[in-house]
Amino acid sequence: MSTADARTGSNSFRFSDPDGILTLTPDAIDISGEGAVRLTFWYLIENATFESTDRFFANITVDGGTPTSLIDVQNSGGTDIEALADDTWRQIISPIISASANSVVLDFNVQFNSDSETLFLDDIEVNAIPEPATYALILGGLAIGVVIWKRRRGYFLPLD
Repeated sequence: MSTADARTGSNSFRFSDPDGILTLTPDAIDISGEGAVRLTFWYLIENATFESTDRFFANITVDGGTPTSLIDVQNSGGTDIEALADDTWRQIISPIISASANSVVLDFNVQFNSDSETLFLDDIEVNAIPEPATYALILGGLAIGVVIWKRRRGYFLPLD
């Protein structure tokens, strides 16, 4: 059992020995009526020796527009794939997707040229971001609860 088994296994994928470019594009996610959302996923690159052409990248496309890069790791300096190949889970969080959006597509691309290279993806999720009014409602309810609690404890004088 590898360290990759440490995540939940929810919505998980394993890319192993693609010997070229492998693309995973799940179905478009309908987010109409959900308000603002954010996509998240976890990835792990198993420790291996990578070639200069090896690459992993993920894009997000909202309402059929231009893809936006969430991560782009190549073995050519900068954020080097060798440095991330340490059997550690890392989380990627997308920018906030507008409440006016209707659909989102997330695609993953792996280009490995050796049989010992493996990438794991797990916990691919779409999470709603609460509206400011939600926070106001929570704080208002908390304030009312504190006032009621203090009244019962006798911290306030009766109003009569």
